[in-house]
Amino acid sequence: LSVRSRELLPYIIPRVLKAPLTISHADALASISAATSQTIHMHFNSIIPTLIMELSSFYGASLDEEEKLREEAARSCSRAVCRNVDTVGVNWLISEVISKCTHDKESVRKEACWFLQIIV
Repeated sequence: LSVRSRELLPYIIPRVLKAPLTISHADALASISAATSQTIHMHFNSIIPTLIMELSSFYGASLDEEEKLREEAARSCSRAVCRNVDTVGVNWLISEVISKCTHDKESVRKEACWFLQIIV
């Protein structure tokens, strides 16, 4: 995957970002980000909004055990994506996160700020 990431990521990323984000898809995205750190930033325009929206869907809801596990998997995936981005992609990452900080929904703004926290 790390060798042919430019060719493979356009096919893989949309498949793992299908809503609702499952635990296995979140784990897969975390692994993909580790293997493709030099090219994954080209897909932040779809990855970051999806992760922020997914995390915001948990905001204020009473969660059962399965939902708590999904939330933790999404948060762990988000941390992995931010941790594994190459220096070339940091600007792309911050731009995507900042664009969600002025969203109409409070939950989206809160999760975008949480993203900034894990970036720093």
